[in-house]
Amino acid sequence: MALESVPSTIELLSECFSLQPEHLAALNLACIESGTEPGEYMYRQAKLSPQIIRSAILCQLFMQEKLLPKPLAFSAMKLVSQTQCPIEDALVKVDWDYAYYENIRQLRDLLLQSELISDKQKTQAFATCLSFQLPFLSVLVQRQVMTADTADYVLSIQEMVLQDLMSFEEAVDLLSRCKKPDGSLARPEAAKKPVTREIEFKEGRLGELLVSSTIITPLQLISAVEEGRRRGILFGEMLVIQGSLSEVDLKRALNAQGRIENGNLTLAEAVGKLDPRRILPPP
Repeated sequence: MALESVPSTIELLSECFSLQPEHLAALNLACIESGTEPGEYMYRQAKLSPQIIRSAILCQLFMQEKLLPKPLAFSAMKLVSQTQCPIEDALVKVDWDYAYYENIRQLRDLLLQSELISDKQKTQAFATCLSFQLPFLSVLVQRQVMTADTADYVLSIQEMVLQDLMSFEEAVDLLSRCKKPDGSLARPEAAKKPVTREIEFKEGRLGELLVSSTIITPLQLISAVEEGRRRGILFGEMLVIQGSLSEVDLKRALNAQGRIENGNLTLAEAVGKLDPRRILPPP
């Protein structure tokens, strides 16, 4: 899905009635002459129900935030006009994935306000991730806007905001410290032991185990954590769904994780068993 301009209220409302261009022009002129918004004008003329007007307003707000694609907005508006159902129900019926767009919106706000990325970098990443429904941070790493370490750190900070362990303002302050004077991104001190792994991979450190044994890459881990979080799926299962990890390797890693938790294996020993070619350096 390419980024598109946000349609006007008149364009959205016209979807309910399939208005012709000449009718739209006349409606627009009438609104200008009366000094009222299209929704208010059509409501006063008994042309629209409050339900449809509310639907158009909400769709516009979602589209301005880049949370709702134009085709889905039009489809939802048509459904509201045909069935008189609430816009929230209509959006679900047209397969709108709110969680995906809301996750992107929050990450976008964190990154922009902390100045970790520019508006241009955000727009370029949007054009890629929204077209193919890809995780936002993964696209930024692939475009070399930030490192996998920084993306992991951003995910960890977002998780703390989601769990009400940190305010949005505190998160922005922490992330803003990742910016170097020359404009490049620094590897934050906290990224040496990313908070994400303390939250998502607590106790067994499954993510660290998979990356250290080279079974998956840091980027694959970030993508799975980001995607799994919004879909409510454990990141290990998400890795299998994305094709980054086989079920056999996941079972082997989970078994090794269990032995680490029980004190029967160190992380280095577990890595050696999963990938004998890779030996962790001494601490």
